[in-house]
Amino acid sequence: MMLDISCKVQFPAGFGRQPWLIKIEEKKQTWTFINPINGTVEEQTIPEMQGKKCFGCFGEWVILVDELTTECFFLSLISFSKVHLPPFLLGTQELGKFSFTSSPTSPDCITTFVPFGEDFVLLSRRHDKEWTKMAITDCISKVVRPITGENIIYNGRLFILSISEGALVFDVAALVDGHIMETISEHPYHLYQSNTPRQAKYFVESCNGLYLVRVHLYHEAQHVTHIEVYQLCEPSEEEDLNQDIITWDYVSGIGDQAFFLSRMHGVSLCAKEFGVEPNCIYLIRPYSDGERLYKYSLDDKTFSFNVILPEDKCNYEGNLFWTTIPASGMQAVELETAPPDVVELNKDIAISDEKPESNQISRPWADLPIELVESLFQCLSLVDCVRVSTVCKTWSLTSQFIPGENAWPWLMHSPNIDDGLCKFFDPISGAEHTREIEALSATEQLVFHASRDGWVIISEGNDIFILNPLTEDVIDVPALSVWNYDCISFTGMPTTPDCRVFAFYFRPDDEEVKIYSWGPGQETWTETVPHIDTPFSGTMNNPVLFDGEFYCLDRRGQLGVFNPDNMSGGFFLNQNQYIKARCLIMHMHVVPC
Repeated sequence: MMLDISCKVQFPAGFGRQPWLIKIEEKKQTWTFINPINGTVEEQTIPEMQGKKCFGCFGEWVILVDELTTECFFLSLISFSKVHLPPFLLGTQELGKFSFTSSPTSPDCITTFVPFGEDFVLLSRRHDKEWTKMAITDCISKVVRPITGENIIYNGRLFILSISEGALVFDVAALVDGHIMETISEHPYHLYQSNTPRQAKYFVESCNGLYLVRVHLYHEAQHVTHIEVYQLCEPSEEEDLNQDIITWDYVSGIGDQAFFLSRMHGVSLCAKEFGVEPNCIYLIRPYSDGERLYKYSLDDKTFSFNVILPEDKCNYEGNLFWTTIPASGMQAVELETAPPDVVELNKDIAISDEKPESNQISRPWADLPIELVESLFQCLSLVDCVRVSTVCKTWSLTSQFIPGENAWPWLMHSPNIDDGLCKFFDPISGAEHTREIEALSATEQLVFHASRDGWVIISEGNDIFILNPLTEDVIDVPALSVWNYDCISFTGMPTTPDCRVFAFYFRPDDEEVKIYSWGPGQETWTETVPHIDTPFSGTMNNPVLFDGEFYCLDRRGQLGVFNPDNMSGGFFLNQNQYIKARCLIMHMHVVPC
């Protein structure tokens, strides 16, 4: 390796004060800088970067490869100095990821490259003239599936992820000396059961340890649906450091850190230092409308996103990379304005502990005129109306004044499995409410299946219960004899004797459908095998009850109909032509104007 000082580049205003996105394309002479906070996009002309392929951005350093000359080097975004690596041939090695043990300027720095789907690793030490190729064929056979190229060097060990999510872990110093000292990292338990196997995985090194982030993607569109975070279980001093199996633990949060993930790597930052929200994951993913920036809050397990590059401005030849340079290391232009999401408190405002004297005499809330209480109900949300009606006995008699007209459905969400917190979101007004419900304090993942008349049917593992989230009343339902039922719903108020709960099981060979029913007072479920006219491949969508009948949709577009009052009757409404499109069925209630 050798150092080569080049000219500096004028960076956009505010660069280095917060995480930025950069994009380097081989066929362009410019770098694209994207401010994710205000969405501004700027390009800087850098002729010497033409023909360079970027393999990653690590703090102030980017790794670049010249396609024509095979030149490979680190480039500092602070000093614009180069640290050269051995010549690097693209082609079959075009897909993969670099990692390194320490600062590229350190004499002890070791750089590795892991190509996707191959059975070798490339290594280079300081001053090496060529890459050392180390075969790991025998090691890959232990994890059954090929390696993905996702890798990271952590505490002197190279972690390489396989498609099966098991990881090979190598001692880097031993690899450089030609010795293979490896252990196996088992794949983490799937807390979230996804219907589609498409996932993206990232290693992230944080001040708290090494993390594995699993991003669930929906079908071909690859819309982000869920994110899970796992932390490496480090052995204690009493344990053997050379243990055969390395394990991962699911974690519900990352504390005061924030993870920034792009398509090729991830980085952890102190949220306070960079002015971003802590305990969040910021993820860049392409979608049909352009490049999306997702924000996933680990506090309440909610997503938000915005399109930072519209589809008409996207050029997918280059990858987007996060660059996170501490402000102390940059000689950048001072910010003209503060980021819009940062609010500085007025220091001139003094807060006094002295309470103002009051000669007023307090009166009980029950003395408030009932006409005024009734008018208040018209200005409150549904959840607040319920809360107000519980203030006193007199106010509870006004529950009939709770507005029912134009009552929109609310979204219900339980972020964590152990704290019992439940969030309610009004998609029309954007209002949010949080309640602590004892029944939702669980030990396993909760699945909300269907709702009706203010009640929600929920499963926790094999346990099933029906909950009224406002009154917190719970009705227990017996466990099913089959755990892998496809969908479940109920007919009405579970407090009434004529309510029925139905669970549907579709066999994989499409030749049989089983329907399980239960009602109040019954100790077990009743199993029914209805008549089948044609093979039916049921989906995971819960059935819709309409005019006393359940409607189910199969994967080929057929519509299944089941009448709960006629258990021995037929099930399917045949179609002569399949619907070759993604479909959903819903019960739409139209209110006339």
